[in-house]
Amino acid sequence: MKKIFIPLLFVMFVITSYGQSLNDGLAMIRYQRYQSALDIFSNLSKVNPADPNALYWQGQALLWQKEFPKAVEHYKTASASKRSVLLNAGLAQANTAAGNKAMAQNILSAMNLTPENLTNTVLGTAMARTYTELKDFVRAGKFLQKAALIEPGNAQVLVQAGNNALRQGDGSAAYTYFTKAKTIDSNYLPAYFYLAKVFISQKNKDLYMPLLKKILQKDSLYAPAWYELYRHAYYNDKDNVK
Repeated sequence: MKKIFIPLLFVMFVITSYGQSLNDGLAMIRYQRYQSALDIFSNLSKVNPADPNALYWQGQALLWQKEFPKAVEHYKTASASKRSVLLNAGLAQANTAAGNKAMAQNILSAMNLTPENLTNTVLGTAMARTYTELKDFVRAGKFLQKAALIEPGNAQVLVQAGNNALRQGDGSAAYTYFTKAKTIDSNYLPAYFYLAKVFISQKNKDLYMPLLKKILQKDSLYAPAWYELYRHAYYNDKDNVK
């Protein structure tokens, strides 16, 4: 076991330690290695403090770690100094996650941003995340639809649209979005993963197991798929838990 596990840890350490680009940080998020992502985005924001993107994703990493008060303070400080619409969207989302929904609504009202005047995919997905947190799924969907028009080949937008549909309890729409996402980009593993999660919720082993195995064929380091395989083994196949 050690002969397999130690090299995997070493590879992930190398990626985390030396991958100092926005894409490397986003990759850590896809691997659900949120502390590694936070370290990368924090370093990037120090190297280039004028770039709102690193600051935005730094706050997202805090949110995924459920550090809601820290995320609010991060976005509050960053948006005050950078005057960025993207950071304002993050501030609204962080306030929503922290339970400050009235404050979030005030921020969104002051932004006065609509899907019609959206020109940036990252901002569109940021607004969608914020409205999803506020359970305004219809408005979140409109921002995602516009983001998909701006960048039709962006599988991440479709995956987010699928998760937005799941939050509404619409599994059929989620299935359509996830399937389209993996068709557009066959190497975007979250599309396969969240499609597998739909079938996991239905306890349909015949459909989710091939998807999880497909993910690991493409990338043996994709930890979320390993975790779901472990859960399956824990409840269904004790001999394979280790």
